Amino acid sequence: MKKTTLLGIGIVLLLVINAATLGFVYFKAGPPPRHPEPKQVIAEMLHFDESQQHQYEEKIAWHRTRINELDGKIRKAKEQLYETLADNNSLKKDSLTQVLTELHKEIEETHYKHFSDIKSICKPEQQIYYKQLILDLPHLFGPQHKPKHKRN
Repeated sequence: MKKTTLLGIGIVLLLVINAATLGFVYFKAGPPPRHPEPKQVIAEMLHFDESQQHQYEEKIAWHRTRINELDGKIRKAKEQLYETLADNNSLKKDSLTQVLTELHKEIEETHYKHFSDIKSICKPEQQIYYKQLILDLPHLFGPQHKPKHKRN
């Protein structure tokens, strides 16, 4: 055999080995582990029974509906706010930033009411678990550690 033929076969063999190794590593890794949803964590932390679980689901439905409604209003207000960049209307800008402030305040009040509603579901013996939940809230709903995007 010629040296070039041997070299060609060697290169092809190395490429196949590299592809197989990369494929093995890629497919073996699988998806990252999923963290349980906060709703599940809260129900478990508070040791809800079936009746409480049903009430909790109703509270969650109300909360999500209200937050989605407020998020929609925020999106619209932001669109209007950014439109003021074209005409430099500072009065309208100030008005819209005030609207956004009020909407964000409503979101926080909605969250507060939601957790107050959860407390009302708890039985007296579950209040100790509720107090622990309140201490853990920043960890449950705080910012997730996602990779930061590099800026050019």
